[in-house]
Amino acid sequence: MLLRMDIRCTSIRVTPEEAKLIAAKEHPDIITRVVQWIIPRLKNRVEVVRVDPFYCRFYYGIARLSVSRGKQQRSIKMAVVMPSAINMVKTMVGVPQFKEISVCENQVVKDVYNAEDAREKMIHYMRVRGYRKLRSLPSVEFESFSTVYKPFYHCVCQCNGKKFSRVVDAEIGQRDYLVEIAYKNFRF
Repeated sequence: MLLRMDIRCTSIRVTPEEAKLIAAKEHPDIITRVVQWIIPRLKNRVEVVRVDPFYCRFYYGIARLSVSRGKQQRSIKMAVVMPSAINMVKTMVGVPQFKEISVCENQVVKDVYNAEDAREKMIHYMRVRGYRKLRSLPSVEFESFSTVYKPFYHCVCQCNGKKFSRVVDAEIGQRDYLVEIAYKNFRF
């Protein structure tokens, strides 16, 4: 019996059918385009065999970075996000919309990094980024720190008899190359 769990997830704006179309798109380099233009029968068609949804936990935090020099105080606000399964922190733009959904437990990627690890990595990232903007090493104080699950589609594709995977972000409708590379190391 499959166990279900309730998660707080960002909006799913892409359907599995749309994910199939996105995954099937090819972006060949200029040399390949010229060869395919000259010899059209060399065009490869990507066929999407299967589309499976999965969810990855992201830690996100909004913090105030402050620097004081004598009587002068400068501060900026920064929002960052880090996937629990990949060691990479990114700057976040805007605040995502959330909704509660129920999913199968085997669709959720197991965490590699816990909240404390993520917090430390986020602080390090913000201090480095803050140094570039404020020209001094800032102190970091989180105003909020939370988790959210982000939806993806794992698309199993086939072209000329070779099978390969592509990952489509179900929120923004684009391939996520970082998650695509890391997918083979994910545990469910």
